[in-house]
Amino acid sequence: MLMFKEEYGSRDDAFNGAIEKVFEMIEGAYEWDLDAADNIYPLERRKISLTNEKGENVGRVTIDIYPSEEDGYYIVEVYLISGNISPITAVYTAREAEKIWELGQNTVVKWIERGKFKVSEARKSGGTWLVTHKGMERVAGRLDDSWMKEIVENYVNGLKASVDEAELFYARDYIDEIEDILDEKEIKYTDIEKEKIKRLIIRELVEEYGEDNVFYGSYEHKIVFNDKVETIYAQLVIRK
Repeated sequence: MLMFKEEYGSRDDAFNGAIEKVFEMIEGAYEWDLDAADNIYPLERRKISLTNEKGENVGRVTIDIYPSEEDGYYIVEVYLISGNISPITAVYTAREAEKIWELGQNTVVKWIERGKFKVSEARKSGGTWLVTHKGMERVAGRLDDSWMKEIVENYVNGLKASVDEAELFYARDYIDEIEDILDEKEIKYTDIEKEKIKRLIIRELVEEYGEDNVFYGSYEHKIVFNDKVETIYAQLVIRK
């Protein structure tokens, strides 16, 4: 489970900041030991064991550090392998939750106002909205999205095979198909998770075929083939 994701000005600051926050979040954490370190450029991965004041193991985490898209900055992601998160730190302000889940400003407050959270998942303290981790995962989706990779990869590979056999274009109702795949696998998902899967699929297709040849976002597309405009009714069209 992804515990948190933050940005720092250097790799050292990212690691030290992550360790400090881990101590705040894991119940009983007092000392840490390095179990393993891997450098898969540009990713640095460290597995950390945590012990309490008696030297007893209270948890393990994985710390991943890699360059941000913004030059000179680094992203740190911390994943919980074992241990208990303190109930106090399992609560976020609305803005903190938006940063962790990479949501737009005021998104969480709007969700609260629309009644998306249960009474036990959101409350106001001194004029600031607080939401629980479990509530955010229920509404916004799981932070650990590794389960999506297999779905996206299999779907895109199947599409590529079909596109290769097509003459001018290939069209599919990919949104309906994604929902069917998730339902068949009995995977519970939020609308946000479904939207992320759609974005990941489109990104892969754009990289493969080019932005000008991948049409989506509508059920009707007017596309030029051999200097002639054709109207194609489908959620996704790939022009060869």
